[in-house]
Amino acid sequence: MRLFVAIELSDEARTAVARCQSKLARQDNDSRVRWTPSQNVHLTIRFLGEVPEAEVVSVSQAVESSTNAVPPFSMRIDNVGCFPTRGKVRIVWVGIEENSGAMARLAAKTESEIVAAGFPPESRPYRPHVTIGRVKDDRSGGDLRRVIGSCAFDGVEQTVDRVVVMASQLSPGGPTYLVVSTHPLGGNTGKGDDRGAP
Repeated sequence: MRLFVAIELSDEARTAVARCQSKLARQDNDSRVRWTPSQNVHLTIRFLGEVPEAEVVSVSQAVESSTNAVPPFSMRIDNVGCFPTRGKVRIVWVGIEENSGAMARLAAKTESEIVAAGFPPESRPYRPHVTIGRVKDDRSGGDLRRVIGSCAFDGVEQTVDRVVVMASQLSPGGPTYLVVSTHPLGGNTGKGDDRGAP
């Protein structure tokens, strides 16, 4: 199974992202952006890639251990940007603001528990963002980057009270995401909801 650990966005946040995507799409002429469908928009905490089914339970247990250590917190989805910082655009994103340090603690704890479960460590530092579009071939000559830089985003506050392990099923029409297990922050229900877990 192709797995990742994520925070699901609220309906309000998904609506704000969809409005942002529509604004950008109307102004973009030739960048060939593949916009992320609203139902797939999420905040990735840790991407794992292909995981044997026998190890899926270990992933869920690792995530449960990490979420037990962090209480619920609030984050703000705001600002629009792109990767890389120069040259042709490959990723369009909206940013995450979280000033208490809870997001960083959650990401660090998740990383340590995933590594303790036997998975290789992540090589890049964690930079929280929500991918809203991917660009296969930016032919805009810099126009897309200018459009992104001038686009205002309607910021949205969201409470984060759980984390999910998700499976990504790839197809020619794009990925479909299925929740494998759900894990409340702060351990407030004792155990995660292992929907779909073997």
